[in-house]
Amino acid sequence: MKISQSSIYHLVDSRDSGGIESHILELTSWLISHDIKTEVVFLKDYGAHPLKNQLEQAGVAWSIKTSWTSLMKKVKSNQGLIATHGYKAGIFGRCMAKLHHVPVVSTYHSGDLGKGKLYLYSKLDDLTAGFADQVFCVSQEIQSRLPVKSNLIANFTQLATPPKKLGSKIAFVGRLSEEKGPDSFAHIASEALLRANTQLNKEQICLYGQGPMHNELSTHYPQEWFAGYSKMSEHWQDIGLLCITSRHEGLPLVALEAMAHGIPVMSFKVGALPQLISEGKDGWIIENQNHHAFIDSLVQWSQFNEEQRWQLTKNTQQKIQSQFSSDTLIPKILSIYNQVTQSV
Repeated sequence: MKISQSSIYHLVDSRDSGGIESHILELTSWLISHDIKTEVVFLKDYGAHPLKNQLEQAGVAWSIKTSWTSLMKKVKSNQGLIATHGYKAGIFGRCMAKLHHVPVVSTYHSGDLGKGKLYLYSKLDDLTAGFADQVFCVSQEIQSRLPVKSNLIANFTQLATPPKKLGSKIAFVGRLSEEKGPDSFAHIASEALLRANTQLNKEQICLYGQGPMHNELSTHYPQEWFAGYSKMSEHWQDIGLLCITSRHEGLPLVALEAMAHGIPVMSFKVGALPQLISEGKDGWIIENQNHHAFIDSLVQWSQFNEEQRWQLTKNTQQKIQSQFSSDTLIPKILSIYNQVTQSV
């Protein structure tokens, strides 16, 4: 059975938007635009969710799982397969698919195993990877920790229209939580502002996102720095540099989206970001948690003239178009989907 004649059900347990949700939106939107039937299935309904609206706008069907039995019957009746994203969807989705003899593929997105209960779930997610018919990883770091053979497929995005003007904001975009390092970004930005040789000002600094560290950070840093949850399609044109200060990563979609819009990325050396960024050409890679080096590079960027910044913009979009575009990478995923469905 060819995948074009069946349906792909993307299974996710999600409370809010992040890298996994962006991946699902990008992938399912592309599939629908190429006349491939697909549906996003939420394990549980947590109420209002930005992804639900985004899927509807893209013409992608979504539903809430009522029972495992009914979901598996639905997949079987449509000669489809389950594609899991995230640890809960992965653990339960693979187990139930195997029990009901439904083909299943799993994508591993996160380079952070977490702590406490999250760590236990993450380890169980890794240990049950062998229940999947095929496994995808978005970075070599994730791939190396799994106990099974997997397919390395980077995250992807659509190339945006070239910008008409340069943005000036220095941005953190992501969840305000420990693993993403918003505290490191705020510290680095505040220290960079104090440098005598910098051309930065505090109006340029902005953190887009929300999360458990918001109150702590806003107490120590200017309130005007925090934009809260934002629809980034409305803000990319204002950003001149994206900073990634994560303690753990895979290949963050936010970096791809920024570069697709012509925005260079400055990041710590985590996950697959060194494979994405060419030092000095379309961004900067800083040794992990070396705040002093990050500050030096940030000040260096502030001293670039307009011609240098436009060259960075051109280089970032060329990188996405040649190596990380949806049209380049999703057909590789479809080829493996086809292998799975044809082997059933």
